[in-house]
Amino acid sequence: MTLQPDLTDIRRDLVSLLPRLRRFALALCGQPDMVDELVGDACLLAVLKAPHFESGSRLESWAFSLIHSVWLEQSKKRKQSSDEAAAHNGFAGYHAILDLPDGTATSFLLVCVEDHTYAESAAILGIAAETVAANVVSARRHFSAQVADNAERRA
Repeated sequence: MTLQPDLTDIRRDLVSLLPRLRRFALALCGQPDMVDELVGDACLLAVLKAPHFESGSRLESWAFSLIHSVWLEQSKKRKQSSDEAAAHNGFAGYHAILDLPDGTATSFLLVCVEDHTYAESAAILGIAAETVAANVVSARRHFSAQVADNAERRA
């Protein structure tokens, strides 16, 4: 059985994106043991929806969007248990990001960690670019306030 050229290309390109997809998934869920499942589910969805992928579009943005969608679906199905909360304790940086509201955290990750533009991030998340910008500003203010609080405690 031979694969369609487009499907082969998508699979190959997804493999090259795996490190970035895993980093994004880890930042979203904050649980290393869930990352592979989340990325795997999103990649499977990408392969299944490959015929619907618009040629000339950015596969990277589409893949991030799929991870975000899968994560939202999984979050709705799953309740936060005490074991999952304990898993966050070893990842202080991720825990700080996870303390942000969902939209704020995701916007911050896409713009500041994954280096997407506001417009690209807005397309991935399905929201307005102005909302992404406001979320990033909110996250930066939150982190600035945390740094100031920590500096005061040390003094």
